Amino acid sequence: MAAPIMLSDGSGDDNYAINSDCKWTLTAKPGHDLVLEFLELDTEINVDSIYLFRGEKALQTKFLMRISGSQLPPKIVVEDGPALFWFTSDAQNQKSGFKVKVSSTPHLDK
Repeated sequence: MAAPIMLSDGSGDDNYAINSDCKWTLTAKPGHDLVLEFLELDTEINVDSIYLFRGEKALQTKFLMRISGSQLPPKIVVEDGPALFWFTSDAQNQKSGFKVKVSSTPHLDK
């Protein structure tokens, strides 16, 4: 990934779709970490959620976090990507959704 990309629920000015089940695999070039910065977040708290996993599959052992509600999380760094970004919603209470800036940065050895 060279330039940052914008990732969103795709609804524009409308609320996101009912029963959404959307997955994106995010990758960075070798030696780089993924950086996710939420610019907007408005989902039904604890129901319509974004799940983030290290790697390309939704495996419990690779689970990083669940994000929902309207409080913007701090920047998220996934070291040595890839990462799976998975958004799900139910059939009730759709909201305005999310917008995330995804970029990469050289990995710093600690």
